[in-house]
Amino acid sequence: MEILLDSSIRNWVLIPIFIVVFLAGMLRIVISQLMDSKEEQEKNDLCVQETVLRVQRLKKGCKILSDTSYRNKRAYFCKATVGVLHKEFDSNAMPFFMDPTSQLGMIKKNAAYGISTMLLLTWVSSFCSGCILARIPFPLTQKFRSMLQRGVELSALDVTYVSSSSLYFLMMFGMNGILGLAMGDLMKEKIRDMALPMMQGPAKDLSKIFKAERENLELVSHKFRLNGIEDYYLKN
Repeated sequence: MEILLDSSIRNWVLIPIFIVVFLAGMLRIVISQLMDSKEEQEKNDLCVQETVLRVQRLKKGCKILSDTSYRNKRAYFCKATVGVLHKEFDSNAMPFFMDPTSQLGMIKKNAAYGISTMLLLTWVSSFCSGCILARIPFPLTQKFRSMLQRGVELSALDVTYVSSSSLYFLMMFGMNGILGLAMGDLMKEKIRDMALPMMQGPAKDLSKIFKAERENLELVSHKFRLNGIEDYYLKN
């Protein structure tokens, strides 16, 4: 049985669901950023990570820097009391997973996400139920019927057709790519924040990390590789 999408259903059901789900996803990201209080420990971790990368790049590429340039850069990192690598951090800061403030922020975000999802599902079920909006372009088994045809009880209907309620869930979970194009850095930051609690281990002594990098940088033997390069090429 072939079913064609009616233009009225397309204009008043399919397109509104897509627009609402897209705008709701953008709103969730913005609200998540507004509710997200950046913890000092997280800022310190990012600061240390970026600084360590800069120091490592300086050590690897120091041979192409003149003596004056290298001394200035090393002083920026290692000069007593004012160098970047002399910065002190609070070693008593709690890890992310033990900080009650961070846990409260996660609970608020999850609650906002759950409430918005329930409201949108209620809207779709109340005003757009019973409509067939899409079709999967490849054959499927009968096990997918309950997932793809939620709210449509027609056993004779091909499994590949998708109802409005099921399409809402597919859009909601598959919208991240489009949201990433629209939101850019905000979407990347959201993904990073979601992964941070899983990636973060026990609290680290950031001052010791800076001290180790400072000592390693002070031990680097610098010799300008391009010294006298003009005379070499003039002779040849």
